Amino acid sequence: MPLSRLAALAAALTLTLGHSAAHANDQLQAKVDQIIRPLMQEQGITGMAVAIYARNHAHYFSYGVASKADNVPVSRDTLFEIGSLSKTYTATLAALASAEGKLDLDAPAKRYHPALAGTSIGEASVLELGAYSADCLPLQFPDAVQTPQQVVDFFRHWQPRAKPGTQRCYSNPSLGLFGDLAARAQHQPFSTLMSEGLLKQMGLENTYLQVPASAQGLYAQGYDAHAAGGPAPGAGASHGHYPAGLLPGRRHDPGPGLGALPLPGHAKHLGRWQWPAAYP
Repeated sequence: MPLSRLAALAAALTLTLGHSAAHANDQLQAKVDQIIRPLMQEQGITGMAVAIYARNHAHYFSYGVASKADNVPVSRDTLFEIGSLSKTYTATLAALASAEGKLDLDAPAKRYHPALAGTSIGEASVLELGAYSADCLPLQFPDAVQTPQQVVDFFRHWQPRAKPGTQRCYSNPSLGLFGDLAARAQHQPFSTLMSEGLLKQMGLENTYLQVPASAQGLYAQGYDAHAAGGPAPGAGASHGHYPAGLLPGRRHDPGPGLGALPLPGHAKHLGRWQWPAAYP
């Protein structure tokens, strides 16, 4: 076959494939639009980024704005807090420590946190805290708990409600303490183990516990749908002293503290966060 005809055939194939790919992308965009746009309207959502992996390709779709103040549109690089999804990372950190023989999941909490000795929480196992069955702890810390020492005092003065292992109550303080114990067992701050260890091992270059200044401009502002669309208290703030679930002063946020840290992240990397070093 003459080279000219081969070149023409190659060009035709390229155009055909390009048209097919564009058509497939348009179809996917239409399907995503049908789901996301009504959802944003119903829930009063200011901005969203959607990532879909289909047929060996990543597709990104952006909607709305990252901030009403400056109307910066959401993009694939916008950083969103992932809230309680951060619990997955806390559990992974603890699981690795257990597999490496650094953390005994069946050990009582007091082994790794001596300040809890003589308390009911101190007798609960690390695993029970991670499974929300150490006791029926509250969903969040009381508003008065704002400092690391107050966190410790909260656990020390906790009055038992149930025998460990008999009830399961979803609780950020419970999982927060679980993450803190995993860090203490390794004699390193939670933030160091997460930022310098797990996140790097997972290749999450745009996932943070403490969002750096260079990335603050990508941070989406949160808004409270139940407060006339005003900024959510604490949204966009930076926290750096507690593992997922133990973040004082974030009771109003969907993913605070030691058990559910606000983990900010790109749509393309599923997360970016903020977290703190283990409390005293």
